Amino acid sequence: MAKHKTAFESRVERFLESPTEANWDVLSSTIIPGTMRTMWQAWIRVDGAAPTSLPPSRIAGARPRWPLIPDAFTVRRAVNEAKAGKVPAGWWWLKEGRAAVVPRKTKAMAKVIPWPIETSLSIPEVILAQLTGSKNALGVLHAMIGAHSFAYDKRLIQFKWKAKSERTKANTVVIRLELDDTYTMEFWKIRGADTELLVSYSDVYNDALKSVFERETGLRVSL
Repeated sequence: MAKHKTAFESRVERFLESPTEANWDVLSSTIIPGTMRTMWQAWIRVDGAAPTSLPPSRIAGARPRWPLIPDAFTVRRAVNEAKAGKVPAGWWWLKEGRAAVVPRKTKAMAKVIPWPIETSLSIPEVILAQLTGSKNALGVLHAMIGAHSFAYDKRLIQFKWKAKSERTKANTVVIRLELDDTYTMEFWKIRGADTELLVSYSDVYNDALKSVFERETGLRVSL
């Protein structure tokens, strides 16, 4: 019996066979299975030339055009690196004030364990502490903005929030520690498989994480 292809596999195969802008447009917003990244996000991670936003269309109501699209080699590389663990290896979300971790390939919810996960603070924990000014960062974010769907990498934290703001359409932030010890903050609008990078800030110092987040979203992240 032939194995049923997922939507992601079908879209990748279609693009590799015919690397057109139309096929990339469909593939770009597709989440890579086992990760919390779209194909576009994975491309940005491996290719410095990848666009982080699309220029506005000159035709009213028309979808913006891609200034460039990846080649087949880059798509394969982005997928391989994403699945190799260079993107979040698990999920965090709040349940009764604690963090739950579900490793990749595990369908059932893992046992809820207290925060922090490690005895020493990891980079994602440090980022959240700097963002909120609190050791109980998860509790603060949950109380203040309804934060959920936490995901992490060794040098990155990502989460969504439920609180509404008239200042931005963003509902997801990605905060990444760069090699020069500054941070990059990306504010995304994610609805199902539809993703849009709204704005990105680079060279952000640790003491500015809170002010950048609050200025961009209009939401407070400290008690």
